Amino acid sequence: MSAPGRPKRESSLGEEVAKRPEGRPFSAPGRPKRESSPGEEVAKRPEGRPFSAPGRPKRESSPGEEVAKRPEGRPFSAPGRPKRESSPGEEVAKRPEGRHVAPPLLELEGLGKTFQAHRGLFSNRGAGRVFAVDDVSLALAGGETLALVGESGSGKSTVARLALRLLPATAGTIRFRGQDITHWSDSRLRPLRRSMQMVFQDPFASLNPRMNVRQILEEPLIVHRLGSTAERAERVTEVLRQVNLAPHHATRYPHEFSGGQRQRLGIARALVLRPDLVICDEPVSALDVSIQAQIINLLQDLQRQLGLAYLFIAHDLAVVKHMADRVAVMYLGRLMEVAPTAQLFAHPGHPYTRMLLQAIPRPDPGYHIARQDTASELPSPTAPPPGCRFHTRCPHATEICREQIPAWQELAPGHTVACHHARNLPPYGSSGPTATLPPVAEQRLRLYRQRQQERSTASAD
Repeated sequence: MSAPGRPKRESSLGEEVAKRPEGRPFSAPGRPKRESSPGEEVAKRPEGRPFSAPGRPKRESSPGEEVAKRPEGRPFSAPGRPKRESSPGEEVAKRPEGRHVAPPLLELEGLGKTFQAHRGLFSNRGAGRVFAVDDVSLALAGGETLALVGESGSGKSTVARLALRLLPATAGTIRFRGQDITHWSDSRLRPLRRSMQMVFQDPFASLNPRMNVRQILEEPLIVHRLGSTAERAERVTEVLRQVNLAPHHATRYPHEFSGGQRQRLGIARALVLRPDLVICDEPVSALDVSIQAQIINLLQDLQRQLGLAYLFIAHDLAVVKHMADRVAVMYLGRLMEVAPTAQLFAHPGHPYTRMLLQAIPRPDPGYHIARQDTASELPSPTAPPPGCRFHTRCPHATEICREQIPAWQELAPGHTVACHHARNLPPYGSSGPTATLPPVAEQRLRLYRQRQQERSTASAD
C-alpha cells in the first residue's frame, strides 16, 4: 500500500518481471532481471521441491534423501532426515484391519420404513401400520454385487427405493460415498442421482410407450443438461452398442421389441448417465430361462468394463449363486443372514436360509434332502411376531426366540447370522438317495435309472 498523495511510479518492463515472477518470491523493485542459465532455471523451479536461491548449483541427492523428501502417504519431512521404520503396532494403528481405506460406496445403517394402513377407500381412520423395513444395515463396495433375497413381501424392493431416496426413510441413515443423504432435499439430490440408477422388474411398464428409443435414452441427458444435441445422439448410439443393440433400433418404439430386448433398453437407460451404482430389482424374473442367461452375462460384462456396483434383488437363488459376491437374506422386513455367496450356499446358518435353499429345484430324481416342516404363510407385516420374526415357522424355535430379538453372531469371517441357535443347529443336510422316499417315488426312480442304463448301453454299442 502506498502513502496518500504519492504519485504512482511507472515501472519499467524489467522491473515488472522482477516484481511478479512465476513460482518465485517477491524481489525488490529496480533490481534488473538476470538471465539464468539452463541449470539455474532447473534449480529455481524444481517440481515437488522447495524454492532454492538462483545461482546455487543443483545438488544430487542420495536415494535415502529422496525417499525422505517425497515419501508417499506421509507428511513432508526435512531433507536429509532418514526414513524411520515404524513398528508393527504403529502400522496396524495407521491401517486397521477389517476397515476400508475408502468408505463403501453405499451404506445403510439401521434403516426402517413404516407405512400407514387405511381401512378402505373412503375411510380416513388408520387401520394400523405396516412395518415394511426394520433395522436393516448393509454396506456395498464399488465394483461389488450384493444380492438381496427373500420371499415376496419381505421388503426387498422397499430397501432398494429407500437406498435411492425414492421413498423417505422412517428411521436410519443412508450414506453414499461417505455422505449422509438421508435428509437431503430433491434439488440437492439431483446431481447425485446421475451416479445412482435402477433397472426395474417389468421392462415394458418402465418404458414410455409414446417415446421411441432415442427419446427414452436422451431424456436423462436432457434432464441433467448434459451435452449438445450431437453429443447426446452419439451417447445414445454408444450405449445401444454396449447392450448389444443396433443403432437403427433408436427409431423404434418399446412395443416393437421382445421382452429380452426391452430389458436391454432398461439397462441402457440406467447406463446412459455413467452411474457408479445400479440397483437391479428382479431384472430377469419376467424373462425366459435362455433370455435370463443373456441378461445376466450382459450385466457381468458391463460390470467388468465399467466397474459398476450392483444391488441385485432376486427370487431365483440359482441366478444369485452365479451373479453375486455376497448375499443378504431378508424375512418380514428384517435381515436374517449376510454371507459370501459360496459360504452361504455351502453352510447356511439360519433356518430360513436353509428353507430357501431346499426350495431350489434339482434336475436329479435321485436327489433327496430331509426338509424342515414350516408354515406356508408369512405373518402379517401389520402385526409382526415378537422376538425373532421367523419363530412362527421355525422348527428349532424355543421360548427365547418368542421373547427376544436375536443378536448378530459371526460364524465365519464375513458370515453373520441373526439367530439364537445358529451355533447349535444340526449340519446342513447332505444330498443323495435315501430310504425315506415314498413308494411311488422309489418306483419312478427305479424306472428312470433303468432307462438311463439302457440308453447308455445303446449308445456304447
